[in-house]
Amino acid sequence: MIALVFKAFELHRRPVPISPSGRAWFVLDGVCFPDENWFDFPLSILGSAFGAYLELMQGANEAVTYLFDGPFDLNYRRSASVSEVSVKITSYSEGDEFEKILKAETEVSMAELRNALMASANLMAVALSSAEGSDGANSRVVAQILKELEKDSL
Repeated sequence: MIALVFKAFELHRRPVPISPSGRAWFVLDGVCFPDENWFDFPLSILGSAFGAYLELMQGANEAVTYLFDGPFDLNYRRSASVSEVSVKITSYSEGDEFEKILKAETEVSMAELRNALMASANLMAVALSSAEGSDGANSRVVAQILKELEKDSL
């Protein structure tokens, strides 16, 4: 199971900055990564996860999603299941001396990954449209991501 939990943007400044900070984190089989209520750049995290999704959809065997506030990343590796392509996702942080420390792991179908990204993008779209309108720069980025994800679900 995977989810990209989006809690809120910090929208105190006007105009709304490009990729405002806020609360967002991943949940992999019940484990919050990097942590519950993680403060980072939710739209950048969504963009990085969407980029990894696109790479996998285009046939790449591996991809990475980066979190921007800390040395954290999710590594995706294609695996074959009986009926569809699935992806094994491992999340890491860096410890002392830059060794990677495994934090969580799951395996999901590409459809489940797409649905997790769509759910988070929809929440971000609502939050952004109330702050900057649907024609704001951030809103347009999320709308484009949603358009691409919806195209893949057809």
